[in-house]
Amino acid sequence: MTQAGNDKPIRIARAALTQVIEPADTYGSVLVDRWGPARTLDVILRNDHPSGAEWQSLGEHGGKFRDALGRWQRKKSYVNPERALDRITSMGGGLLIPEDPEWPVALDDLGPQKPLGLWWIGRPEVPSSTKTIAIVGSREATNYGTHATERFVRWLAAHHFCVASGGAYGIDAAAHRAALDHGTGENMPTLAVLAGGLDQFYPAGNHRLLEQIVEHGTVLSELPPGFRPNRYRFLHRNRLLASLSTATLVVEARWRSGAQNTAGHALELGREVGAVPGPVDSASSTGCHRLLRETPAQLIADESDLADLVGWDEDLPVAVEPHGTDESGSVLDGLSDQARMIFEALPVRSGTTIDKLCSITGSSAGEVMRQLVRLQRAGRSEKVASGWRKMVA
Repeated sequence: MTQAGNDKPIRIARAALTQVIEPADTYGSVLVDRWGPARTLDVILRNDHPSGAEWQSLGEHGGKFRDALGRWQRKKSYVNPERALDRITSMGGGLLIPEDPEWPVALDDLGPQKPLGLWWIGRPEVPSSTKTIAIVGSREATNYGTHATERFVRWLAAHHFCVASGGAYGIDAAAHRAALDHGTGENMPTLAVLAGGLDQFYPAGNHRLLEQIVEHGTVLSELPPGFRPNRYRFLHRNRLLASLSTATLVVEARWRSGAQNTAGHALELGREVGAVPGPVDSASSTGCHRLLRETPAQLIADESDLADLVGWDEDLPVAVEPHGTDESGSVLDGLSDQARMIFEALPVRSGTTIDKLCSITGSSAGEVMRQLVRLQRAGRSEKVASGWRKMVA
């Protein structure tokens, strides 16, 4: 991941901000967008008084931002960005920030809950969201759940998808292990997103597994070294798993669970969600059955269901000339009616949102997202900061 020298002040400022602003703190994200990371940090550390114009830029919610500043200022004794950056560098990693060209644009879908930065160790890359599938589930995985996880990961690995999960016991660990066993050198086999600093892996019982992920994949966290996970950080971590993936597969989950929380984030983002049905008397499958009954989640019973979930089409052309004709004549050749309609609704210059495409085409968010992924794999659409657009040659 590129870390050019001229962006060092911004990187240091963002590193410091991750030490005082909790993940998913919308006030922090909005303030950094409005004032910039350096100015926001200066106000926090110096108890500086923002100018009238700066307060006016916050509109009617200025009072809530004052409360947030007070909350962050009480934690300023934690700020030591140079030490955190030195620590992560000594571990063979770094801090990825939105100013880096490698920043995953999929995270921008989180809006005001997007992360201030991502601490990483392992391979210096974050795989494309269109080739990443989140697999989550119960920490108390059954033999049935473990077997189903291995089966579906084997198919994903064969089709060069990266498997993302949370590094926890149970289904998470089974997904990571299967990805490491079946992944190839052509792609990153697995991505782990943790809820605490990367200098001390959690849970401790998965330490060796997480070390293997570092060797062959990447481990990410919003929290800098020295910060420990707590209940809320686990819940906030789940939104990253959902946003970094084109789809989320829930293998086993109880009626209330972190896996369902991840699925909820995915659905809010317009991502596909799949759930594996289980025995009717298994408490570990009640959450999956609830998703199938109460949400647009798709039932995943075999590999063909999984292929539908991730938008895999063996007959889809892998490359075309973006704004002209290919050998068959038209750039629209080979598209289904649904894909053609969505393609024609895409702008050429600035991007458009999933919601707007739903409004134009009358399609569901899940269907729009699925077709956009297929169009992207065919070289016909691309994701940019402002949304989706036709691929520009």
